[in-house]
Amino acid sequence: GILTYILGAYFIKEDRWGQLSAAFFLISALVLPIGIFTAYQSAGYDVGSPLVMVVITAVLTALFGLSYWFYRRVIFTLFTIIFATGLYFSGLIHIMGNNPLFQETYIYQPLVLGLAYLLLGYQFSTDRANAPLTGWLYTFGSISFFVSVLSLGGYFPSQNIFWELAAPLLIAGEIALGIRVKSRSLLIWGSIFLMIYILKITGEYFSQGLGWPLALVIAGFSLIGLGYYLFYLNKKYLSAN
Repeated sequence: GILTYILGAYFIKEDRWGQLSAAFFLISALVLPIGIFTAYQSAGYDVGSPLVMVVITAVLTALFGLSYWFYRRVIFTLFTIIFATGLYFSGLIHIMGNNPLFQETYIYQPLVLGLAYLLLGYQFSTDRANAPLTGWLYTFGSISFFVSVLSLGGYFPSQNIFWELAAPLLIAGEIALGIRVKSRSLLIWGSIFLMIYILKITGEYFSQGLGWPLALVIAGFSLIGLGYYLFYLNKKYLSAN
């Protein structure tokens, strides 16, 4: 891993070897974690321990973060985000442990992570070097954020009214943002989660009184109308881009 990193740093100085240096850096990013894990395991450390995971992911995050600082390559940004995500989860697990006071906070972790990804995607949309990551950050950020939001909403009769009312507003906000920044990723994932929300609410509140077949009919017409409206939005605001 270290050797391939050195080779990548050597070839990056020559523009004609740019793709070769990226290949070496990719190999290094994939091999280095395995090498560090093996070194820790050989030294007798429990690599499954949250503290060890914190140390390893912190080292890798710092390495690739500094590498981006020096070389300004998108591959370093990508792996900095990946290892920082590992550091985020391992750090929280190490801090919270099995303390029952923190058990209910675990469902908020992907929500915070998703929001961070969405903000990074928005920031990178105007950054020429990191712009290729914008769509991926919007995608994984949307999935992480809205899966957490829908989970927090719960299901009748144990639903959380606050999150059930907040969910459609947040989804509408993502769709509006997608139109504003002309992002197809935001529009698509906002649409998908709005459809999921409609199906959830239909099954939660209308399947008992109206009956499941009628509830499905109502949900189906709602999804058809939503699909047509989103097709209109895509054609009007994004097709020209």
